[in-house]
Amino acid sequence: MFWGGGFVPPQITVSDVPQFTLFGDGTAVFKPLTPIEGTPFNQPLPPMLTVKLTEDEVQTLLEFALNDGHLAVAKESYTDPMIADAGSTTFSIDAGGYDKTVNVYALMESTSSGPETEDRNAMFKLQDRLNNFATEALGGNVKPYDPSAYRVTLFDQGYGQPNVEPIPWPWTDVTLGDFVKGDEAAWPMMVMTRDQVGKLTIVPNGGQTGIFVMAPDTSGAATDGVPVELVVRPLLPDEIAPAS
Repeated sequence: MFWGGGFVPPQITVSDVPQFTLFGDGTAVFKPLTPIEGTPFNQPLPPMLTVKLTEDEVQTLLEFALNDGHLAVAKESYTDPMIADAGSTTFSIDAGGYDKTVNVYALMESTSSGPETEDRNAMFKLQDRLNNFATEALGGNVKPYDPSAYRVTLFDQGYGQPNVEPIPWPWTDVTLGDFVKGDEAAWPMMVMTRDQVGKLTIVPNGGQTGIFVMAPDTSGAATDGVPVELVVRPLLPDEIAPAS
């Protein structure tokens, strides 16, 4: 399950991680409960959590998602033209003969009535369960998710954050030229090891925006010798090998 969208800065978009992911071996990776006090600007989000579910627990959760959560009968898309600037919740399932993605706009905000209401209510219950999975998983061997790789995205549109002093460039083995745009990437990015990210910020890390560093002055490029912003996103187990 992934929640995102709305009118948010691109830094938020590239740092987003799915709220909940369950893999075929029973490994679940999910976000912790949101701290009441929130997370200050340019501070790392709490690490994601991981737990290994038993086969019975996997099947119970899948049954809930398909039946109680209506994913088995849901349409591919749900909209609400009466609401603007809301996010979308995307459920993707590939298990037991189902390979399906359902996108629900304004699942939390919508008060619409009609034939879609029952589906929306069911998927809201599923979203609520997965949002609070940290509570459900307390009986298992829950531990911080500590990935071996992160994606780091570079924004060079200028230094405009008040009261944030840029830190020195922390690497000797990473240059500006190592950040490149991929086929679908609007901003330069690179995959870094845990040790490399550990020189920039705290690891494990649930994602972080607003890390300003002084770019090295080496090649005469426009970004050399000026502050740039780096955004960190942990990679999930199925993303690490392809990204590397």
